[in-house]
Amino acid sequence: MECQHCHHTYQDETHPLCPACDLTLTLDPLRLCVWLDPLHASLDATVHPGGHQPTRVNLPNAPTPIRLDVLDLLDTIDATARAMWRRLEGVDALDWRRDAPAATSLRRSLMDISGHPRLTLLADAGMWLDSLDRLCALTLAIIDIPDRPKPIGHCPNPLCGVQLNAIDGQGKVTCPVCGGEWHVADVRLALLESLAGSERLLTLAECARLLGECGYHVTRKQLQHRRDRGLLTPQTNDSKGRQLFRVRDVMATLPARFDAAPGWGR
Repeated sequence: MECQHCHHTYQDETHPLCPACDLTLTLDPLRLCVWLDPLHASLDATVHPGGHQPTRVNLPNAPTPIRLDVLDLLDTIDATARAMWRRLEGVDALDWRRDAPAATSLRRSLMDISGHPRLTLLADAGMWLDSLDRLCALTLAIIDIPDRPKPIGHCPNPLCGVQLNAIDGQGKVTCPVCGGEWHVADVRLALLESLAGSERLLTLAECARLLGECGYHVTRKQLQHRRDRGLLTPQTNDSKGRQLFRVRDVMATLPARFDAAPGWGR
């Protein structure tokens, strides 16, 4: 028999879904049940998951008090849960109490649907699984903000040299121009070696940002404390009066131990 969802063949004539999809159909309502609280918390349009980090999104217009997309998603989840419960229990216009579990609360409704004995026996179980998977994906897109790629250096290909980006914990990166695949640690090491032998002058904020690309966890305030203790000496000032420091001098004040990527010396 062919599964309605993944289209794999399996040996069972009573279930329209394979065992793996049966399990997903049972767990999806529970996932939505667990994600209801963070989803309700996301209704506040003034909440920015990024806080005051550089990756924070600044909207061009003032936000509304409530995120309408989150409100619409909650309504869709509620409507889907009610429809699934009526599909499982049937609709009796003369006995409204048969719809009572779906009318109590959305959380209770999702839990009852997950444990219903007829859930995996529905003839249209594949359609319901598609709907639940879509709702789970929409929910995760709201409550789970993915990591944004950060600059790690330039492509080692001498004919390319474009800037490469990677997220934290990523082992390899593919160049979008030449298509070359490189280890993130190698790209950062090349950037680190170029900085160690250069006479480049930057402000402390620029040094902190550039060293962060190499894997050092250092902030501008930490570098300012080193300057105030006499460990760093400015070389000159720019046109705006900001102090400029040699990057290699800043690197000399940092500990030899740094966290750049798995496999680097610690």
